[in-house]
This record gives sequence, structure tokens and C-alpha cells, in this order.
Amino acid sequence: MEQIIIDENTGSPFPSRITLVGFDEGQPESTEGYHHNDLLIMETTRKLAKTIDLRPGQRSIDVGYGSNLSVALALYELGAESYGLDRNDGLDHQKYPNLLCVPPHFNKLDKGIKKYCGMAEELLHSESELKDKKFDLFMFWGSWESGGYNFAIGGEIGWFRAVQELEGTYGPIYLHGGTFNPYDNPEVDKKMAENKEKIIKDAKSMLNPNGGIMIVSSRYSRHGAGFTTNQLPWEKRVNLKLAHTFADMGARELYLWGVSKESVKRQLSVAESIDEKIDKKVRKNVALMNINEEGAKKSAFNDLRKLDPMVIQVRGALLDESFLFALNRGICEPKYKEKTISQIKDMKIPLGRIDAIYGRF
Repeated sequence: MEQIIIDENTGSPFPSRITLVGFDEGQPESTEGYHHNDLLIMETTRKLAKTIDLRPGQRSIDVGYGSNLSVALALYELGAESYGLDRNDGLDHQKYPNLLCVPPHFNKLDKGIKKYCGMAEELLHSESELKDKKFDLFMFWGSWESGGYNFAIGGEIGWFRAVQELEGTYGPIYLHGGTFNPYDNPEVDKKMAENKEKIIKDAKSMLNPNGGIMIVSSRYSRHGAGFTTNQLPWEKRVNLKLAHTFADMGARELYLWGVSKESVKRQLSVAESIDEKIDKKVRKNVALMNINEEGAKKSAFNDLRKLDPMVIQVRGALLDESFLFALNRGICEPKYKEKTISQIKDMKIPLGRIDAIYGRF
């Protein structure tokens, strides 16, 4: 398998700056400048499509587009036969009372994009109107995994789906009169991981020869947000596991966009003096929060008291895979097998932060 690395030195379309924000909780919008920024999303999409050599007439599908039609629209404008799949857009609640099991079905034509309503988990359902179609590109733009504020496949929707499936084995959850407790339950994490792998396998089975699957970080979502700075190690583990999955499923080429370890090391250096850090945060807080310098300085001190140790940990995890996989797992993140971790390390991916991944089959 050929590995193609695209970082800040070789033309990555994503911002190379490591954003220091949101150490306590998820942010309600993209921290990378993509919040409701349709032009930037479309520009980035075009550059990604050019890199993977998506050609006019080929068929693409953006899975879980939500309020973001910009990706599908950019692909359509490049000449692709562009599809979109989303669970909520056009959903008939009477016809599909089980909102977690909706076979894809045609919704409407919108700006040239063929929009389908349904779940990614049901791509090959007997009633799916997409099951017999073949695609050249499956795109998951911000819909695969999220640190918060996104109904991602690996987030709330995936969790609800896994719990519903496990109720068939363990009975109703305790809130509904049963004894099954799904919270912090490794069985739920395992089921979510199985469902995500099934989606990848189903998508692969629906590819034309030379087609591929691309997953873009939810930090670049149009609405909602992805991983805050302290969650970057979690995001990187997710993406490294995806790289491993693509390789294990026989990908011929593996593209990874991101920020080099050298740049991460430099950006997250703790050598900058506390005075310099305080000064920067004071200026930012005065501008954004409309407070006086005294209040801004107090806020900056409180932030830095928590920020410095976290930066050191994030920096170490993004630079060293052994440290990365030794950290506590994220929400609903399954336990990784030692063999899988070893194989991931052997891939020697030189990126500190991974923004997008594409496997060509």
C-alpha cells in the first residue's frame, strides 16, 4: 500500500495552526474558521478532489451532510454526479417511527444534488434505494466522529443506535424499567465500533474500481464542532485506527492530510514565557469579551493554570504513539488491541495532527 502524506509543507488545504481552545468542554462551533463558511468549505473540497483525481462524470456521495450542502455542491460544480445522504433531511416520522433504522430513500433534487434520507448503517438494507448504486467517492465530512455538538456516526446517534441494538440482548435500559445500564458500558463502545466498521465495509462494497472513502475531521464542520485541543489525542487515535482499517481492508493508496510532527512540536512548545502568554490572552480577552484589562488578566491567569499541563500532555501524545495509546480513551472509544496498536506504530505515519484521511481501493 502506498502512503501519501500531505502536510503544511506539501500543499495541505487545511489550516496548519494548532488552536488552543476549549480545554473544559466542547465548542459549539468550528475552531478552525469553517463555521457557516461555505466558501472555505467548497474551496477545501475542490482541493481535496483535485488531489485524489476525482473526474467529471464520476459519482460522489456526502454522508451525513446535515446543514452542510457545500461539499456536495462543490463536487457537483466539478462535474461529479453528486449525491447526499442524511438521516434528518426529509424524514417522514410517520412512515419511519424508528428514527434509528431508516433505509436510504430518495428525498429530492436540490441544486443538482440528489438528496437521500436515511442512515449510513442501512446502506445495504433490502429497502435501501442506494444499495444497487456504485460510487467513486464516499465522503464523510465532519460526520464520522466528534468531540461534541455534532450528531456524528461515532457520537450521539451512533450511541443511541448501539444501545437500541443491545436492548435486544440485554432487555430495556433501566430508565425504561429494565436492568441494562448503557452508560460507560464497554459493550456499547464495542457495538459502536462494530457498526462503524460495517459502514466502512458496506461503503467499500459500493465503490467503483479505483474508488475511495474520505473522512474529514469534524473540526471543519459547517455547523457544530469537532475536537477541542485537549481532545486532539483522541481524534488522532480515531484517525490512526481508520488508517489501519483501510490498510486491513486492502486499500491500494492511503492519503493523509495534516500537520507534521515537527510543526506540532514547535507550536506546542512550552518555552514561551508566561508573561508572553498572559499578554497574548489579555489582548484577546479584551477584544472578544469586552472587559477591562484587569478582568482580562485574571481570566488569562485562570486559563493558563489549566492550559500549561494540558499542552504538555497533548504535545507528548501527538508526537509519540506509545504515549498516545497509553492515555485514557475518549467518550465511547473502544479499547484497542495490542496487535492493532503495534501495527499502527509500524505504519510510521509522520503527522502530529491528522485532518483528513482517504483510502483508494
